[in-house]
Amino acid sequence: MRRLLDVADRFRCRPRRSSFNGELRRDALEERLGVAWARALPGRWIEPVGNAGTEALRRGTGLVATEPGAAAELVCESGGGAVVSRGDVSALAAALAERLRDRRLCETEGRNGRAWALRNLFYADDVGRVEEIYCDVMAETG
Repeated sequence: MRRLLDVADRFRCRPRRSSFNGELRRDALEERLGVAWARALPGRWIEPVGNAGTEALRRGTGLVATEPGAAAELVCESGGGAVVSRGDVSALAAALAERLRDRRLCETEGRNGRAWALRNLFYADDVGRVEEIYCDVMAETG
């Protein structure tokens, strides 16, 4: 985190407010995320599809993700943000800096991502897939 903030300082776009929230109740989560126009999903390994990326797209929040990984694939398919290489802190900071300086860009990406998500991502499908995985795991473990 320190390196990312140092790079943000170099680009003169350090956010005035940033936080690591941990677990939040639904209403507190909505309050925190409601003001965001950009979200970063940096990863250190190949990430499967997770809630954070799909939720960002569904909310209409511009997304900066690292590749390889599912969040990067979602961004590429949806036009909902930017993709940078895993481990490239400078590229991540630059992509975030661009979005922090240009809210309209993020809002456009957010609209693209949300429109794509509403056509292609369904919570019922997500729940069904999770149930299938649990059933498979239970069957394999006896």
